[in-house]
Amino acid sequence: MPYYLLYDEDCSLCVRFQAGVKKRDRNNLIEPVGFMDPRIPRIVPRMSREDLLHDFHLVLPDGKTLSGNNAMPEILLLLPSMKTAGWFLKYLPGARFVSKKIYLWVASHRK
Repeated sequence: MPYYLLYDEDCSLCVRFQAGVKKRDRNNLIEPVGFMDPRIPRIVPRMSREDLLHDFHLVLPDGKTLSGNNAMPEILLLLPSMKTAGWFLKYLPGARFVSKKIYLWVASHRK
């Protein structure tokens, strides 16, 4: 099972984000899936439509789902050109706090 990046295809920022991820995913580990894709109920069977629309999501091969800011370090660690940034975001003290504030600001300005 691949990693699934679930995103809102009606949001131009979300579409650009997934395109940037796909461009940097040289190992083809991440499969972008729009929220309107008919596979969504199979990929995240326990996620409500409201929860789905709140953030982007990364579904791991084991089925665990990370959302929004919590997904960002894992996404970056999967991208060869972004591994260092992912490591800093995941392990540097305070980085998650700052990235959460940035993510919340960006998310509040989407659409």
